[in-house]
Amino acid sequence: MSLPENERRVLAAISARLDADEAATLPLTVDDLSEEGVVAAAVRLDRYDPPVWDSVSTEEALHPVRVMSLTERGRRESGARPGDEPTAPAQSARSTNGPFMAKVIRVFIASPSDVPEERNRITEVIHRWNADNAETTSTVLLPVRWETHATSEAGGHPQAIVNRQIVDSSDMLIGVFWTRLGTATPSSVSGTAEEIERMLSAGKPVSLFFSNRPVQLDSVDAAQWDTLKAFRASTRDTALSFDFADLVELERMVSSALVRVVRERFDVAAGDGAARVPTAPHAAVRARTEEHYNSRGSQDWRLVLDNTGLGTAEQVTIELLPTGDATSAWQAHNADEPLDFLASGSSARLPLQLHFGSPPRSNCVIQWSNEDGSKGFQQQTLTL
Repeated sequence: MSLPENERRVLAAISARLDADEAATLPLTVDDLSEEGVVAAAVRLDRYDPPVWDSVSTEEALHPVRVMSLTERGRRESGARPGDEPTAPAQSARSTNGPFMAKVIRVFIASPSDVPEERNRITEVIHRWNADNAETTSTVLLPVRWETHATSEAGGHPQAIVNRQIVDSSDMLIGVFWTRLGTATPSSVSGTAEEIERMLSAGKPVSLFFSNRPVQLDSVDAAQWDTLKAFRASTRDTALSFDFADLVELERMVSSALVRVVRERFDVAAGDGAARVPTAPHAAVRARTEEHYNSRGSQDWRLVLDNTGLGTAEQVTIELLPTGDATSAWQAHNADEPLDFLASGSSARLPLQLHFGSPPRSNCVIQWSNEDGSKGFQQQTLTL
């Protein structure tokens, strides 16, 4: 078996841990590979047939693996010494200065080919959720996409292979559409529709997002458009469905959906017993700007605060400061008054008081209190 470079490097890192008589846990430190890259490589390794390792110490709901035992084939690939046997460690509380045990929820991103920007934005939202919540909840959301997680394989219909490799092992699905539903498969009106149907039939949470952004009518495939409308109608009672106007609105909606689904369906705040979980979930407040048109058609701007965390933010304060050599900063209406509460998944909008000569950028400092009394802090540079 010839392993890809990424997989060989992850195996080498596991081997080094085993040689040091330590357990191989994820995430591993691997040069030039991000944490996401390490996890993705481990997932692909775990699906080789025959498997690269023969023993997986993990609960059914927790994947990718926590502790891996390499087979002789895997040892030869990684360079481990013959006869070395790993031992699983006793579970301990997470250290804030090192790796921690986490429950991994695989989020499959499904869509036809006409929404590549939306797919990328959903992936970014998932990464942001991890940055804000992974350590405090001992939960990691793993974005799963066919282009990064499916491996080359012959001997069956491509959709059947994708289903087996990544769809059926995913825990939830986010679907995004614009004008197409996709190419038909032997079992469904499209590959994306088949993926959604399989997730729904397995009782897994599905959230669907439909773009309302403008399109040139002569560029739309009428048959695809009709098929898409019919499919949406068929899923209205079985899947959460939302409309969005642009990428900013999609980002906000996906953030809210993730907060709700992981709390209601996966009980992330309760933890899995592998690591210490705070007594109350934490908020994660971020700022952005939003263009707005009033009833007269005039343009203005708003400062938007989004709570993408799992807890309520209390006594939220914001401070707008100049950037670089600028001598002035933006002004926001009622910015001097703290927000008493900003619930998980919700947003607050403050009109920006801009005038001719206002700087194009401003620094924004946000502070808040979490439900357990701890303090939250976020600093960003915003642009118009």
